Amino acid sequence: MYRKLCIAVLVLCFVASIAQAGIVDVVKRPQPTIESNLQVGSLAYFDRTAVTNPPGGHQYVQIPTWLLGVDYVRVGNDDKSNKLYQLDVTVDEACTLFLLIDNRIGDGNKDNGPTLTTYMPWVAALGFVDTDPAGQPSTNRTYDIGIDESGNNVPFGSADNWFSIFSKDVLPGTTTFGTAWWGPAGSNRPQDNNMYTIAIPEPATIALLGFGALSLLRRRK
Repeated sequence: MYRKLCIAVLVLCFVASIAQAGIVDVVKRPQPTIESNLQVGSLAYFDRTAVTNPPGGHQYVQIPTWLLGVDYVRVGNDDKSNKLYQLDVTVDEACTLFLLIDNRIGDGNKDNGPTLTTYMPWVAALGFVDTDPAGQPSTNRTYDIGIDESGNNVPFGSADNWFSIFSKDVLPGTTTFGTAWWGPAGSNRPQDNNMYTIAIPEPATIALLGFGALSLLRRRK
């Protein structure tokens, strides 16, 4: 039996486990990947590398100790301007999902928390809460993660921009994340922020379905 996935709008299917990944790329465009062992120097995006953003690409450089070593989803940063973006994350065990969101969302200010009520209301609707007990706004870097956007900061480890870290305890199943787009009404320009990403502690096995909606599952013998 053969299975064929026909995907509408900018859709791709990514099925993975921590040990081994199997990828079905229907529309021939890059897909998210699951990376293990988040550490200082880990690349944040598959389209912000040493080739596209020399010398080192977008790197996580200041990471809370309690987030070190987790698995994370490396998405495409350009999808920050995709109004139709969706990302489904499925876990097969109860765990905590971490959602990393650029502080500049909503007001352009990297030194306080993102403004989500207007631009990313799905975050609160899903039940994600800021891990910073002081709430927002906050400049307490214990609960933020920093990015060096070219991998060239001196001294190494200093950050250009900061992300707040949100979390939610989930049961086995799928969580659907929405868009990070927050431009002015009617605007189609890329925004001055980075795309969000997801971190997942081991040993959850995860599968991803991104960039739109699954339109048809056709089975053929």
